[in-house]
Amino acid sequence: MKSSGLDTPRLEPRWDPPGERFERWCLGLTGFDLVDGGMRQLAGTGWMHNRARMVTASFLVKHLHVDWRHGEAWFAGRLVDYDPAENEGNWQWYCRRRLAKWGTDENPRPMLDLAAEAAEAKERYRAASR
Repeated sequence: MKSSGLDTPRLEPRWDPPGERFERWCLGLTGFDLVDGGMRQLAGTGWMHNRARMVTASFLVKHLHVDWRHGEAWFAGRLVDYDPAENEGNWQWYCRRRLAKWGTDENPRPMLDLAAEAAEAKERYRAASR
């Protein structure tokens, strides 16, 4: 009988080793104010707003290409409202792990396409100035 369900092998992205980039993320020293502010709030208070959780998680996985499980473990040790099922589920949702419908790209896509956002803003500006 062929394995199916939870027994089947998973497709995993190729993650970069955590290293210095992960350490800087943990300390709130990435150079991105929104990410750094959220991480410093977590370190200082044990809490972070849900939107900041989404941004920091997405940044770790989609921009730094670090395995989400490193970030989840970091949050687990610091959040005063930590709940294992909710925390892991949120990390997987934030990072939108590669599922069959997303194809088999090696790294997850960023939540924001900054180049597209900039192009759209420029086009709106040009249209408004005509």
